[in-house]
Amino acid sequence: MTYFVTAVKKDSNNEIINLMYFHNPSSDKIEPPIKFYSSEIDLVIEFINDMKVEFKTAYFEENVLIAGSKIIVQDSGKRKYLKTLSNKEDKDNLDNLPTF
Repeated sequence: MTYFVTAVKKDSNNEIINLMYFHNPSSDKIEPPIKFYSSEIDLVIEFINDMKVEFKTAYFEENVLIAGSKIIVQDSGKRKYLKTLSNKEDKDNLDNLPTF
């Protein structure tokens, strides 16, 4: 199953995700997003790494969910980050998702 992340809220340094909205595409209707708070972000990392659950970025266009890039986990040694591209930056990076 694939879940779609549609918006994020980052910390004051714009580096770490504190809150993310995601959608379960199992329904034909657009449901309100499920919220994952900072204390639950590690659960998303566990889903991706251990349970092989796929997360992708996504956006809405005319009430249709459009899938974006696959989200990966990158371990810097200090902490794990959610990203769409592997790079050396020590921060979460999920493309250009809307923030709130």
